[in-house]
Amino acid sequence: MPVVGSADFGSFRAVQVDDSGFIFGGAKEGAAGNAPRVIDMITPEGVSQADALNYDADTLASLPFTSL
Repeated sequence: MPVVGSADFGSFRAVQVDDSGFIFGGAKEGAAGNAPRVIDMITPEGVSQADALNYDADTLASLPFTSL
């Protein structure tokens, strides 16, 4: 379950390799187009944030269902 996002101008802020004014940094080089626009999230027991938000140039992150 995503906990923190930043909705500006009707969409979530982009994530790129380098940050700037309204762009989050930290995306993987060559895979910024698949970077999840999630800054923090609660994950189910046994699933780390790193695993849940993992992505690459060919694969999107797969956010797991989290029951509250």
